Amino acid sequence: MPSDAMARLRDTLRRGGVPMALEQLLREGVRGEGRLTDLLFLARHPERQGRRVAPDEAGAAQEWRALRERLVRPRLHGPRAAAASSPRRTASAGTTQVSRPQVTGACPIEDPLPQLRHPTGQPCSRGARKCWPAAGRSLDLVDADLPCAAERDAATYRAVLRYFNVADARNARYAPEPGKTFCNIFAHDVTRALRASIPHWVRDEQQRTTRPIGWRELNASATFRWLARVGPSAGWHPIDAALIASIRGLPQRRGPNGGVVPVSAGRVLDAALARLPPPLAEAATRIARATHAEPGLLAQDAYVAQQFANLGLPTVVSWAHPDPRRSGHIALIAPEAPGSTGVRTRSGAFVPRSTQAGRICFEERPADWVARPAFSSRRFFVHA
Repeated sequence: MPSDAMARLRDTLRRGGVPMALEQLLREGVRGEGRLTDLLFLARHPERQGRRVAPDEAGAAQEWRALRERLVRPRLHGPRAAAASSPRRTASAGTTQVSRPQVTGACPIEDPLPQLRHPTGQPCSRGARKCWPAAGRSLDLVDADLPCAAERDAATYRAVLRYFNVADARNARYAPEPGKTFCNIFAHDVTRALRASIPHWVRDEQQRTTRPIGWRELNASATFRWLARVGPSAGWHPIDAALIASIRGLPQRRGPNGGVVPVSAGRVLDAALARLPPPLAEAATRIARATHAEPGLLAQDAYVAQQFANLGLPTVVSWAHPDPRRSGHIALIAPEAPGSTGVRTRSGAFVPRSTQAGRICFEERPADWVARPAFSSRRFFVHA
């Protein structure tokens, strides 16, 4: 496929997930389930630079087959499978029913040890949600029901966060141990399931002392540095002063000569946002043109991060410990409930909702630590 056509396909994949990308290919005349699956798979993985799946790539082959069998084949040969057209429902702890994210294909294994037995979860108790063992924390989860959702909406985001059951003390994968916490493991699990992976392992050819050779595990501080240095090329963008200034200025720059540019689907974006990927620019435009009870809060990165999460974009807050020998922290920003007015500190700082593993593991509560002076170097990142 020509590079410009592949770029359009990847843009569609980011905005609407695999089903929308598949429809685009069909409209463009692409046929054959193998060819369609190849293009969707390669659009998901730009890092492969067009390289097809090799015989020894078990995780990639599993993902390719899942794309073909769950999405491409049903679309070509019969009605869409229920899992590809509507969310499933499943019981959580007790009797409350919660929506489940749409599964768009198996999550690829990203750790460098695919030959090992990877952890899977079991119900914590009768009728309860799942728990995972402490063993194998450095390995990716491979549960059959593991969501791998490309959709970008608050319901899907919230359902993926809930799936990992981080607040349950019986869930040993994320439970703290003396001198150890596992915020980075939780962040990787969630973002991998959201097709926005923040890696736990990265390639490092200079790492020749411990197995696996050529790979390095990231603690929370190293994750912060990865987000700052590599994150933008992987879709993770800092919510920085430039982005905030563009959002705040957008409503004042409307009009035929106001520095706006047309983009696909008839949307209009400010020229200052044109450097961003279209899904992020469109989300920023929605935030700028929404009604805010306290518009002045748009000057705060924490408030803007909350608005991105409310739209369903994966959003994190990350902090590197000033002592290089110690780990920092990372947490997911969770979508607010409709109608929420948020939390403020006495000084007026906005406190976002978050889900985290750490010394305290919780599913949703105010991340008040982000407003403390000791964590002033923390930064927010959003994926698009």
